[in-house]
Amino acid sequence: MRQGLRRGAGTLAAALVLGLLTAPTARADGQLADAAAALATPGVWVDDDYQGLDENMVALLRARYERADTPFRMALLTERNEDAAGLASQLASLVGRPGVYAVLTEWDDPLSDSRDSSRGWAVSGVPATVDDIRDESVARAGINNGNPLLTLVDSLDGDLSAQLPTGSGDGRFLVDPAVTEVFPELTEDLLAETFAGVPELRVALVSGVGGPSDAAATAMASELPADGAMLLMQWETSDFSVVMGSGRELASNSTLESLVGGIGIPTVAPDAVPHRLAQLAAALGPDLVGLAREGLADSPLYVHPAAGDGTTGPARQAAFAAALGEAGARAAVLPQGAVAAQLGEDSPDAADELVRSVAEGGDDPLAVFLVDTEYQRVDEVRATGDEQFAAAADRARYSGDPFVETALTHLLDHLGADVPRTPEADGADGADAPAAPAAPGGSAAAGPAGAASLPVGVWVGLAVATLGLLAPVVAAAGTPRGRPHLAARALAIAANRRRADRMSAQELGREVHASAAQRGRNGQDLARLEKLLRQLPDTGGHPAARPVGQLLGEYERLREAHAGALTRSEASLVGRSLTRALRRGTALAAPREKRSRPS
Repeated sequence: MRQGLRRGAGTLAAALVLGLLTAPTARADGQLADAAAALATPGVWVDDDYQGLDENMVALLRARYERADTPFRMALLTERNEDAAGLASQLASLVGRPGVYAVLTEWDDPLSDSRDSSRGWAVSGVPATVDDIRDESVARAGINNGNPLLTLVDSLDGDLSAQLPTGSGDGRFLVDPAVTEVFPELTEDLLAETFAGVPELRVALVSGVGGPSDAAATAMASELPADGAMLLMQWETSDFSVVMGSGRELASNSTLESLVGGIGIPTVAPDAVPHRLAQLAAALGPDLVGLAREGLADSPLYVHPAAGDGTTGPARQAAFAAALGEAGARAAVLPQGAVAAQLGEDSPDAADELVRSVAEGGDDPLAVFLVDTEYQRVDEVRATGDEQFAAAADRARYSGDPFVETALTHLLDHLGADVPRTPEADGADGADAPAAPAAPGGSAAAGPAGAASLPVGVWVGLAVATLGLLAPVVAAAGTPRGRPHLAARALAIAANRRRADRMSAQELGREVHASAAQRGRNGQDLARLEKLLRQLPDTGGHPAARPVGQLLGEYERLREAHAGALTRSEASLVGRSLTRALRRGTALAAPREKRSRPS
């Protein structure tokens, strides 16, 4: 589907990027003169009211242009002028120096909720042409192909393309210096540390690579071994796109991409990059089952580094391990996506086989908590032992933040075991961790009076609030006009959430149990919708490209709603929305004899 959207959006996207539509030239002398005065050296000038590019994008443009061999100058204006190419020529004349000049201008449109805009380019005194810029813009049209404002530098200079990793060894990591300047935590040292145990992985984290759309990924995947993989991340508009290739002995490209970039169109926010890379390292690294088994041979608790909650550090884990040992129980916390990538998702009994494999060599009952690292929660639990232990492990899954702390606390609580006190200071390993609820009659954790006697249903209610309250409310507040289904659903979810908040612990527990079947059907429908999205045909430049994008957005919203739906009314609402989305997807996938030409 990604290839189809890339090709289908080509013509329109190129026109938008280049500002090829012409109109009578209006004057923008004030801002243009200010820009020319500031651009004696290559860089970017931004009017204070410009909104079309976010701060990270502007910072990346500046960092990239300052390092380019070809001089680049860009002005971001807020005066109405549809002839941005003419403005770019004026800017080149005013500055009077060789280079590539770009003008992006935007202005308020009373008939639209968003600003109107125009983009244009000019070239003066360098071995490049506007046709070169046009070709690069066409190559970038589509999804996850990079941003032409950034890739154009490499298309003319070839500096990043020449450094793309194409083998093993010391040169298998590339981080664009412009990326590190804007995001100091993203370095080659980070890649080397994260992927120290993955010798056959090549990674490029760049502002943008020019040339034909698939050229960079093709070069990085050249002669990739059967156990090898490549990862190309380049800036789009506000996130990094994710493109992967893998050898036949590894999981599919889409599975690995989802670990870094999520489901749907794989992208990742810059602050989430280290965490997402850790998930990929876990999937491509040593056998997770073997690591858990070895860890449990030495301690009743094993928490994989990629499955941590960022709060429950080694000292706190040691306290929980001691408590589990006294209770005659064991627990392992593993990253769900990485486990699925290693073991495969085809077998319906994979999770049960996982817990049996991890439990080998030990007699005490074992709970394996599988963590959804994207949504930061325990998503699935599998256990060995008697029914009482299995039930306790399953109830512990409905935990809050931090999820490792609360899941282990609830497990011990349901087993009637003592919960370790939260230390007054745990250094960097959790000094600021919230107080853990104590088991009735056991050690009281620091916290509000009466917290130790709270029943499990109340903690379920807290989980409901943390998982489902914020997303629907935000969705309702940000719903665009003209989208009545989304607005109605957001309001209905908020109303359902308020009703859930008023339920007693017993009522809420019954709701969670009663909604299980519907939530199971919703999960199956989500999988069907994802499969349908991947099979959508080439849009061929047809206006259907916009409905496809809308359906992708709806899919992401439904995943969030499904994740937070625990009551029958919430699950039913998600189910109805999924039915509508599946109908839309089926209609888009159906072959069409006649297609109107794009206007």
